[in-house]
Amino acid sequence: MFASTDTDKIKENVLSSPRVSSAIDKVCETKGAKKKNVEKKAKYIVDEIAHTFNLKTIRFMAFALSKIVKRLFKHLFVNGSGIQKMSEMVKFAPMVLVPSHNSYFDFLLTSLVCFAVDLPLPAIASGQDFLHIAVVNRLLRGSGAFFLRRSFVTDEFYKSIFTEYVQQVIRDGRMPMEFFLEGTRSRSGKALHPKSGMLSMITELFFLGHVPDVLFCPLSISYECITEEQLYLFELLGIPKPKESLSGLLKARKVLSADYGTVHLHFGDVVSLRDFCQGSINRAEYALFPRHQVIHRHRLYTPKEKAVVKKFAYYLVNEQQRKMMIYPRAIIAAGVLQNVRTLDDLEKLLHEIGTLLMKLGKNVYSVNCQPAMEIIKYAVELCSPVLQIDNECKQVRMCPFELSLAELKQTALGQSLNKTDCLSNVLSRIYLSMQRNKLIHSLVLPSCTIVACRYGVNQKIDYDELLSNFSFISKALNPEFIRHPSSGDVDELMSSINILKSISLLDVVEEGEKRFVCINRKNVVSDFLNGLIKPFLVAYWLVGQFIINGKSFPYEDSRLPLELQLFSASVLHLGITDASESLSLQTLKNGITTYKLSGCLRVQNIPSNGNIVVGVNKEKLHSFVSRLGTFAGLPNIWLVVGADGKAKIKAKL
Repeated sequence: MFASTDTDKIKENVLSSPRVSSAIDKVCETKGAKKKNVEKKAKYIVDEIAHTFNLKTIRFMAFALSKIVKRLFKHLFVNGSGIQKMSEMVKFAPMVLVPSHNSYFDFLLTSLVCFAVDLPLPAIASGQDFLHIAVVNRLLRGSGAFFLRRSFVTDEFYKSIFTEYVQQVIRDGRMPMEFFLEGTRSRSGKALHPKSGMLSMITELFFLGHVPDVLFCPLSISYECITEEQLYLFELLGIPKPKESLSGLLKARKVLSADYGTVHLHFGDVVSLRDFCQGSINRAEYALFPRHQVIHRHRLYTPKEKAVVKKFAYYLVNEQQRKMMIYPRAIIAAGVLQNVRTLDDLEKLLHEIGTLLMKLGKNVYSVNCQPAMEIIKYAVELCSPVLQIDNECKQVRMCPFELSLAELKQTALGQSLNKTDCLSNVLSRIYLSMQRNKLIHSLVLPSCTIVACRYGVNQKIDYDELLSNFSFISKALNPEFIRHPSSGDVDELMSSINILKSISLLDVVEEGEKRFVCINRKNVVSDFLNGLIKPFLVAYWLVGQFIINGKSFPYEDSRLPLELQLFSASVLHLGITDASESLSLQTLKNGITTYKLSGCLRVQNIPSNGNIVVGVNKEKLHSFVSRLGTFAGLPNIWLVVGADGKAKIKAKL
């Protein structure tokens, strides 16, 4: 077991390192501070960050956690082969665990499993959410958590100290490190785009030759039901999460009486950073510089290195998602959102989509292993806040979300929705969308392909037109979904076509020199895939409509999502489309990002105000919005924002 004296040695090494010494000198020089005071501040920061390993604390945490996990979850599954590989590889190079991040339980379960199977406990990079909670912070720190501030981009002094701390832990190599690539928990059920800050700190050690290799183990943590679901629901609609406190933690004891289903932890294949960078990074370039020189203290990443780190980050997130377990609950939620309500239809959907997922090599839990009706009834039970089976046991009906809505009603969105008595129904749909989103990563490319075929309009489409449509849709949704870093549109489309051909949904025919893609038949699978990504296309269409007709520029980027929410709520009242999921702040922010990346919006960064939208490319914007509406199956209309901020139909085209 790692002793407290070892962590004390790491802290000493951090404070005496050339990087931190240089940072101290720079603060003294630029701010005229006394060196003694700056050194004292540096020591305070290191103490604030640092983890410890206390055997009594670890044993207590393991005992308490095992009891809690048994109360919360029916089963906890871990793949033994992954553990075996990791236990063998950890001997040869520093190891970094990279779990998916959906719940506060992620790092607790990881450490519990490592303790149970006698793997070295990881040092865990944790946000400061729990740092100021008495007792809890000591338990977490004593179990290996070290704490980082949520944002320190502009604080070079803190950044230097934290970077050195991370690198000292990696250099030491006696324990794995664990951090979350996504930076924060995913509230929507989908993987978030990775943040490369921590990864850059670790890869720098390898690039500069301080370590011969670093091994990364992607860890996929799949929950049938997450304890924070109802909190996430409110956060997506704009109510900030409650501040973590000891009293709040004690109040949360009621979760111990609920059933949260099953959890799967999958330790993925260990990835060598050296192998991944082979042919991309020439580490010999840095061997010409003595390590004490400035290039090794305050270096900037080269464009080549940044590209490699970004590609590696997306590769790791894709590896996490590739091994996630898909539960029947996600399929049932997706079906209900597409108005598949009878138990017979849901049974057929569960079988067909479960079979498709297994053909794609995805992990699907219990489908085709238990009676379908039992699976459906249990999935509905786990969605009991919003779903019920009727008294005749023939149909699933969506119920209004009946939790206290006092906080939400105080917001502008809550007041707008509550006037029309639809607030509870909106919450129900967004709640189900959080479950459905756990399924989308596995089916997003086949879904994009079906939508790109102009499903329901043409039975046959020219391949070049299909590729153009597919490229447009996949690029538009790029902020929403994680794509493999090495794949292009042509490869992804051909892969999707082959998948859909294998289940007889599509066929490719040659007519002279041209290729056409034909939709062979419409069935429950093709209908399901066609409806899967439509809510995101609708949301992005609404973002474009709002920008075209409702905004004057320049405009603060941060204010757009909240005004877009109110606009979407008014569209919901018009009955043009079911815009419920367009009220999710995360989806709206992603939609704004799409318009920036596509060149429809011109953005300028002003240090005092952040990003400012300074104008639009009207021609490109009109074309983009019109094309989105076509694929979303929306009426050919333009909306305008009235003086009251509500949507009105401007014209039919």
